[in-house]
Amino acid sequence: MANPDNPHGFGPLNRSLAGGPGAATFECHKLAATAAIFIGDAVVRVAAPTRKTPAIGPATPAGVVFGVNLVYGPATTATDKHLVIPSGNLQMFEIQDNDDVTGMVAGNITKNANFATGAGSAATQLSGTELDIATVAATNTLGMRMHGLLNVPNNDFGPHARVIVTFNRNEEMDQTAGVLDVVVEEEEVAVSTGGHRGKHKEEGAEEEAPHNAVTRGRK
Repeated sequence: MANPDNPHGFGPLNRSLAGGPGAATFECHKLAATAAIFIGDAVVRVAAPTRKTPAIGPATPAGVVFGVNLVYGPATTATDKHLVIPSGNLQMFEIQDNDDVTGMVAGNITKNANFATGAGSAATQLSGTELDIATVAATNTLGMRMHGLLNVPNNDFGPHARVIVTFNRNEEMDQTAGVLDVVVEEEEVAVSTGGHRGKHKEEGAEEEAPHNAVTRGRK
């Protein structure tokens, strides 16, 4: 039986890839100038909030993501109490693929892809976002990692399959640049002082400096 074609954005699975429970929802608000936000839309935080909570807007397929919105907010209207499930910590979601011919195949599992935005429904308030099959690749800058098909009836490989994903580019991603910089600095010191032994000698000299200063003070 063919998979039903029913775009609905990102559906939270309330668990993480590591086996833990789903993340708690986070309250946000939408500014009047922001485009409509539908249930299941990927969102980012935007500048100039007007409440005590972060302001959010629609995420772009090639950009970072803060989380998935669970409350509809119409365009040109400021709306409160948007519940958002943060996308970090390997939170799992399901999303339908957008291909009408071939769709999802087994070889795509563990590859990455972007999502494609589509018109949401004012009637159902559901997102029109789908997984963009045309972007599937191993490229690490793509927005989502695919982990398999959602295990529900009427869902199989092919057009409009519902795929389990985690987000690959999160606003709250752990920052690793500082750690890498430390490694580079250590290697540079080792080179400039004649290798590993010179590096330790330099460190030792730095440690002895305070002791020598105290000794000179006593004299």
